[in-house]
Amino acid sequence: MTRTLLTSLTILLASALLVASFGCAAAQLPDTGPGSVTAEIADLFEGGSCDDIHSLTQREPFRQVSWMMTDADISEAEYRVPAGDSNRWTDWKPAEITFEEGTSYNARIILSEPTERIEVRGGENLHRAHFSFDSRVTGRVPAQRGSLCSSGDSHPWCVNSESPAGEAPKDLITRRRDWGAIDPERICRDAAMPTRVSFHHTFMPGDDGDDAARSIRQIQAFHINERGWCDVGYHFLIAKNGEIFRGRGGANRPGAHVRGQNRGNIGVGFIGDFTAEPPTTEQVESAVRLTRWIHTAFDIPLTRDAIRGHHEWPGQSTGCPGELMNGDVDRIAQIVEQAGLEVPVNIENRN
Repeated sequence: MTRTLLTSLTILLASALLVASFGCAAAQLPDTGPGSVTAEIADLFEGGSCDDIHSLTQREPFRQVSWMMTDADISEAEYRVPAGDSNRWTDWKPAEITFEEGTSYNARIILSEPTERIEVRGGENLHRAHFSFDSRVTGRVPAQRGSLCSSGDSHPWCVNSESPAGEAPKDLITRRRDWGAIDPERICRDAAMPTRVSFHHTFMPGDDGDDAARSIRQIQAFHINERGWCDVGYHFLIAKNGEIFRGRGGANRPGAHVRGQNRGNIGVGFIGDFTAEPPTTEQVESAVRLTRWIHTAFDIPLTRDAIRGHHEWPGQSTGCPGELMNGDVDRIAQIVEQAGLEVPVNIENRN
């Protein structure tokens, strides 16, 4: 069986990012296994300036590099890898841009042979990026919005109803077709009665810039095109202003948000980076309303055993949903408690 290594690196990038080539020390990615690691750029790249070439290495060989970023322009991004066992590099080749909307980009590099090191150049105003390295190729031909179900195809992913089983009421959520989802009627995997809920922060993007629909389109595109999943991994996403968006169609269909724990597990993603700042008051209040509906619709107990943060499930190596959501102040416990009240009180949103 092919051993799959999926390591996600989330880096805070300054506009004058300095990284190494063979003449400088390459950045060694922490060997954390599945999950994410956050690092200040100065801690990772100690080699100094190398002509705006960004170099990363892994302890395990990889064949695919994918990244998501905002507030940047990577339309001119190129890459190169070591040429065999020599100290030479291959020629520079363009990275494949799989999503571009405003200043939000997704890109990937698919290699013909495994490598442990890669260099990337090009891009302006680099601010924040989420890198993933995979030992196998998981990417697929980039999907287009309306490319399958809207064409009248009889694919089993497609349904002919705006309200499949497990759909939340329209006065609670923004429907998939309204935020511009790829194949709004797409339904993934076999039905499984939900028995639990997981809260996440998206981490990247860490903000929705008052355009949450664009952020969710970027997340969905990354999950489909780079991860190779059927659809966006979360069942619901909550914007900074509290708007609730339908993610994966049908809350009774397994998502892709907790490794090895997805069946019967409703995934709720909060747009934000809760290692840097807590969820907004609007997000918390909307989470209370959504949690109450989930409890009513599926009889999921309003307990901290049934409703957890991502990292609290067995077998997880992640800090999600961040210490400012699920740390010294347990906002998940607050949400669960408020969801059980007939008239919720305001939750003060401060550390």
